[in-house]
Amino acid sequence: MGLLNFFSKSPDKLFLAAQDTVRKSHQAFRKANNRDVERLRMGMPSRGESEALRIKFKKKINQYLNTAIQLDPTFAPALFAKGEIALGEGNLDEAISCLEKALESDPGLADAHYCLGKALERKKIYEKSLFHFGKALEINLNDAEALMGKACILLRDGREQEGRECSNKAKALDPSFTKTMRVKMNRWPSLKI
Repeated sequence: MGLLNFFSKSPDKLFLAAQDTVRKSHQAFRKANNRDVERLRMGMPSRGESEALRIKFKKKINQYLNTAIQLDPTFAPALFAKGEIALGEGNLDEAISCLEKALESDPGLADAHYCLGKALERKKIYEKSLFHFGKALEINLNDAEALMGKACILLRDGREQEGRECSNKAKALDPSFTKTMRVKMNRWPSLKI
């Protein structure tokens, strides 16, 4: 709790501390995971170090973000980060809540619009999802992920021509999406990728 007291007056510093903790957690997780894998290769049981570290760092990152949000409930970077984490964990209601608050504070966050579009898509709220993918693209025309998200929604809605155009734009920006689209779009056999 010492670092939290040190940073307690500044949401910006708390957010930077959270980002630094994410970086450190990735490094520590890789090392622990390598140790666990090596133990398994030698026929020894894994100690589960990597999972314990993931939980420890997740707790610390959430502590920083929550404190930053308590200090400034409109601090968009912390709200976005919390929403993105919740989305990654499958907690869609929390993700939507945090991302909507982040966008109230800063409507220009293209990544927040994209993540909100993904969360809404997973909840099958397609029209709002399409709206947020569109907003992400208004802010950043070269957002291949938002284009692909928009393509998925359009194709699901039977708007094949528009969906194909978005898909082609996304593939032009990021050729790795060709394989991704084949996996995601196998339910639309008429679409040639």
